[in-house]
Amino acid sequence: MPNFDFNGTDTAAGWINAGWNVGIFVWNQFSDETTGVSGAWFGDGPPPQGVLDAEAKIWTANGPRGMRWRDWDDDDPFPIPDGYSDAPPGTPSAGELFYQMAQTWARSRPAPCSASGRPRLGSRLI
Repeated sequence: MPNFDFNGTDTAAGWINAGWNVGIFVWNQFSDETTGVSGAWFGDGPPPQGVLDAEAKIWTANGPRGMRWRDWDDDDPFPIPDGYSDAPPGTPSAGELFYQMAQTWARSRPAPCSASGRPRLGSRLI
């Protein structure tokens, strides 16, 4: 079973005990944009360009950086020069990917399920 621990509290336990299915849609390789980012940004002042580029991927696949993704394979004998790979043509936005996966997941589960599309930059869309 996945671990939904946050500061010692299993944040999914109540939902699971009530018969719900719980999951996390991870899009961190798409959201890892570093242009102008020198450290953590907490909403103080205007966001760095990398934050805006990552957020654009939630809404559209045609934003400033398209749907490129961070390639973290440190063992690759032929590393990608800037650390990013281009997504194949036709790759949908992160929001659309989430929607497609949530629909597939919801149709395959007997328990009630609900999907929340609240965007959150970093590693989780919800």
